[in-house]
Amino acid sequence: MKRYDVEFKKMIVGFYEDGKLVKELVKEYELSEVTIYSWIKKYKTVTTENGEVTTNDDLAKMKKEMAKLREENEVLKKCISIFSVK
Repeated sequence: MKRYDVEFKKMIVGFYEDGKLVKELVKEYELSEVTIYSWIKKYKTVTTENGEVTTNDDLAKMKKEMAKLREENEVLKKCISIFSVK
């Protein structure tokens, strides 16, 4: 099984976003449609509410980090309530 680096995957997705058809990419780069569509799902560009451009992969990482920080915040709130009782 051939491995491709992230930059190559993003380049293929960029070609797709610029209007190139998946069938053309399949022929040109000898990739499967399934592979290309999975890269599109992971690396397509997304504009966030504040206008930043990122990828679905980056958004997923940010959401995971945000959930972790929220959980840590709740633990800290509980600690503060326990130690601030007089």
